[in-house]
Amino acid sequence: MTERRRGRPLLDRSGMCPYCGVSAVPEQRFCARCGRPLEEGAYQSAAGREYPDSDREYRKTAYQDALAPMSGRTGALLVTSLLPWLVGFIPVLGWLGEPALAIWNLLLYRRGQDIGARLLGLRVVRHTGELAGFFHMWTRNLASILSLVVAGAGYWTAYSDPHRQTWHDKMMRTYVVDNTREMDERPGTSSAAAVAAFWISLPVILGIAIWAIAWGIGTLRDYY
Repeated sequence: MTERRRGRPLLDRSGMCPYCGVSAVPEQRFCARCGRPLEEGAYQSAAGREYPDSDREYRKTAYQDALAPMSGRTGALLVTSLLPWLVGFIPVLGWLGEPALAIWNLLLYRRGQDIGARLLGLRVVRHTGELAGFFHMWTRNLASILSLVVAGAGYWTAYSDPHRQTWHDKMMRTYVVDNTREMDERPGTSSAAAVAAFWISLPVILGIAIWAIAWGIGTLRDYY
């Protein structure tokens, strides 16, 4: 019989996931095979929901979201990375399409998505169960650079991680889950550290962009 007390593991007596039957440990929050939550959480309904404010509290509750499959996450990453590049090859349209996609991507950040996540039905949530807000998504994207270090280990290790987290997910305490209608009722929030990282990184990124544009213009002048 499956145990369903608040904050307790939803494992049967043999230590199996009640959804797919794969072996799991009591401390495991999500099934490694099917991605279903193995703890009953505080998020019983959208109305009157209380969000935990610490990892310790979160471990006692856990939200009732299904982790996104790695195939979907990989597809979303490819779409977000390659779509602007492909649009850039279209004559004339590329000059308009690339900035438009960049703006759309930033707007999606406010609700825990980017272009790939939007098109493939994924969301990024914080350890509190709230959607990752603009500043949190921005800083998470910057942190993804660290996941590329050591031959992209921060990405491919997510395939064997029990919570399917990349290095930057672990740094930002985020999870990628399947999108549902209920997600629209959750607030998008960012940590104070993420907000600070945004304001620190913004002038650096703008400076690099201005330098790149100036260098490109200078190169074109020399060429022609």
